[in-house]
Amino acid sequence: MDRGGDWAEAVAAVCQWQQLGEEEAKRVKASLIMKPVKSATPFRKAADEVQASICGLRAFVDANKRDYVAAAGRFTAQQKDKIEEEVLQVVSACRARIDQLTDSIVTAQQQRGAGGGGLVNEHTAAHLHGVVLVLVELLQSVCEGFDRCRSVRNAQQIADDMRQQQRRATHYAAAPSNRPAFGGGGFAGGGGEAQSWQQQQQQAAGGSGGGKQQQQQQVVADQEMQQLLEDLTRRTAQAQHVERTVREIAAMQHMISTAVMQQAEAIEQLYNSAVDATFHVRRGNEELRKTIAVNKSGTLYIVVMLLTASAMLLLFDWINS
Repeated sequence: MDRGGDWAEAVAAVCQWQQLGEEEAKRVKASLIMKPVKSATPFRKAADEVQASICGLRAFVDANKRDYVAAAGRFTAQQKDKIEEEVLQVVSACRARIDQLTDSIVTAQQQRGAGGGGLVNEHTAAHLHGVVLVLVELLQSVCEGFDRCRSVRNAQQIADDMRQQQRRATHYAAAPSNRPAFGGGGFAGGGGEAQSWQQQQQQAAGGSGGGKQQQQQQVVADQEMQQLLEDLTRRTAQAQHVERTVREIAAMQHMISTAVMQQAEAIEQLYNSAVDATFHVRRGNEELRKTIAVNKSGTLYIVVMLLTASAMLLLFDWINS
């Protein structure tokens, strides 16, 4: 039954009794209809900030994932590394804020209010935990999408490193054949450059035995350079292996953190299922107690009926005799 008209008449009557003007009466009626908006709680403000950060991170990842994954995109390797650092910083900050929200809920439950209970009841705490769980799921979905992009980039980097190592090995294997070789009194198969170099050395030595000594020194220097080149190649390969290992470890660490978040979500679901199961077991015990009580009352009623019937039979038998 609609009582809106009665309410309007009651408000008009009160305003007329208080001798309020038409504008003041409208203002009072509007204030009664439209309740003032309550200020947001600190928990609500923090949750909104975390949600805004996660939404901004999702938009940033979606806008740049195509160029981030592309091998020849508009981002260089340094820019991609910077993007990874920025995303990791935002994810870490969001996780820290989510942990703070969870701790605030637990603290509010543990603190005692004026009535002796916690500052928030069980229903409010469950609602707040649901808000935190929604934020965790949003952050987890963003992290999973970025992890897929990082996996593609890491695979591309490993393939590029392998190709570079193969090209470098081929270049180093072909390098000795391109250098002029010493043999006897001069170069063997050195070409025009080798002959000109030999002529310069002979002219510098003046056709004396000093040219042979310089050639021997050049051979020793060439051998030393070859050893240094091999050592540098080996150290470069080791450094690239270490760099690749560090990148793989960083990617695995990020993936492990995402898996930990998923595990936390599963633990939360198990906890909620355990709470629901406890509630259902408690209700089942109460129903069993009621059933036992009903059975006891029914048994007593049947016993009374049997005794009454037996007494009636005895009475009728005594009357007839």
